[in-house]
Amino acid sequence: MAGKTIIYRPNEYLKAEVVKIKQTAVHFHLSSLQIILVLEGTLWVKTSFEINKVHEGELIFINPSDVYALWNEEESCLVEVVSLELDKLKHSFGALAGIRFRNIPMKGKAFKERKLDEVRKKTFQRYLIEVLLQLNSESMLNENGLNKLVMRMISLALSEYNSLYFVWPDVRYISSKKVERFHRVVRYVKENLNQNIGLNDIAQMEWVGKTYFTQMWKEMMDLPFGEYVNYERILYSERLLLFTDKTMIDISEECGFSDVKYYYKNFKHWYGKKPVEWKKEWLEFQLKGVLMETVEFAEAKPSVNKFYEKYLTNTKMDSRIYEQYLMLKEEVSFEESLKRNMIVSFDLFSPKNLSDEESGELELPEYSAVDLFIGQVYELGLGLQMQIRTEALKARVYSDALKYMLEKSEQFFGLKEMKNWEFQFVCKSLEELYEAEFYGNWLNDRLNGGKIRYVLV
Repeated sequence: MAGKTIIYRPNEYLKAEVVKIKQTAVHFHLSSLQIILVLEGTLWVKTSFEINKVHEGELIFINPSDVYALWNEEESCLVEVVSLELDKLKHSFGALAGIRFRNIPMKGKAFKERKLDEVRKKTFQRYLIEVLLQLNSESMLNENGLNKLVMRMISLALSEYNSLYFVWPDVRYISSKKVERFHRVVRYVKENLNQNIGLNDIAQMEWVGKTYFTQMWKEMMDLPFGEYVNYERILYSERLLLFTDKTMIDISEECGFSDVKYYYKNFKHWYGKKPVEWKKEWLEFQLKGVLMETVEFAEAKPSVNKFYEKYLTNTKMDSRIYEQYLMLKEEVSFEESLKRNMIVSFDLFSPKNLSDEESGELELPEYSAVDLFIGQVYELGLGLQMQIRTEALKARVYSDALKYMLEKSEQFFGLKEMKNWEFQFVCKSLEELYEAEFYGNWLNDRLNGGKIRYVLV
């Protein structure tokens, strides 16, 4: 067995293709992040010590350096595979290489998917399909448009599928300095696995106290620091175990374990088996051979279209916000002089923008259409005004929905972009005006100065 290299053309950082899979080899990619979207059938995926069954309509991330294999126990499975070369993206996303992406929690971790997150999941799936269409000349986007699409896809992955999200799903904002320190420490650990890495060493390296660093680490990771270091060592050891002829003693030393017994103990803790048993199992898997083929897009297109219609066309077509989206999508030739003065407005809690899904006795805003609309405004470079009916915020579900959308917009579009948006709170009484000021102040703090307006009608 050997590691695989994905071949990218010069200046290329992205590949997207449709593949029919019965069984792949056991392999890994050092610097490529892969995202696999199941278009037809069911796929079994081994990534490091985890084995997951991925159903049609679901996706899974293969992180760089993870040893993985894909197979189907019945008929062949049709998937889209998107590969991103992280080394070529580090200037745009500095921390990208140090992040582990997940769309499911680690085994044993309790996780309840939130209803409001479903639209982001579908948005991410739509981006994957759009990338595939664009690379096969089925989209009207130019190269610059493709780059914007990919940047938005990566930004959404960072906000929704960062493994930290599964550790503390309710913690939305951690200071940027702590995040930078966290990723700096993670990179250091991965680059020095054969060294003695202790809390004191890291605290001194970061010029902070041991107690402070321990507390910061607990905010970011559900594994104690020492256990996390051993976790990374064990992941690295699997590559040496399956792809080299090194002895167990050599592997344990190269991975930084004090003795081979301690290595065995840690390996079994994560993989559930002894190293020799794990190696035997996957060598036998490898002997079954590789049964997979890349499908020409013309042949795969009917399946891609079927997938899109089945899983992604759930937008409420008769909502006002969707009508506005269609109008903007058709008007793509605004003059630059007009763009500078154009502000497009939408009423978030208008009855015409409420979806059919119910939460208690109330309906949630039509988020799919909101995503499409804001994305189109962003692409056209127009101004955006969000009208917010303050009376609606008296209902907890609506106030939560507003905060959710604004938090996700910050992660998705960034504070710099949101500072250009105008937020207009429409009030029918002085009481509502006071209520609106509470949310306006919250917004102003988040944006560090934003365009907040209050209208008394």
